[in-house]
Amino acid sequence: MTEFYAVNMLDEKMSEIADELDRPEYENIILEAQTILDSSPYPLVDISENDTSYILRAELPGFNKNDIEITYKNQVLSLKGERSANEDTKGSNLLSERFTGKFVRRFAFADAIATDKIRAQYRNGILKITLPKAESAKPKEISIRTK
Repeated sequence: MTEFYAVNMLDEKMSEIADELDRPEYENIILEAQTILDSSPYPLVDISENDTSYILRAELPGFNKNDIEITYKNQVLSLKGERSANEDTKGSNLLSERFTGKFVRRFAFADAIATDKIRAQYRNGILKITLPKAESAKPKEISIRTK
């Protein structure tokens, strides 16, 4: 059993427990454990923020969009996927550096998200997820009145 396989199995079991408990306080414990265990995160991700939304971009070259699962629950975005080993190879592999297997990445957001407006698009190996902030989370300018 490889270290990566063991970490993935542990992560899957922790996810199952979190789903069973379905309590935000347990989800935070799972996220902390995931961060500690995830020494080589895949896929690589960039997250940016503006006044109206968060934008996550993940590098997933060679994936089919049907092999990627995106969920949002309890202010946590989960990105899961799987890529099988290339079966087309004739002979033995001399070098294999490309990622194969399952991955899970989770990202906690402090601001409320308008979940009905979350959008994802996949193009040229880049998955882009836009998470619009709920109206309550957007910055508001407060005018000062005088009597």
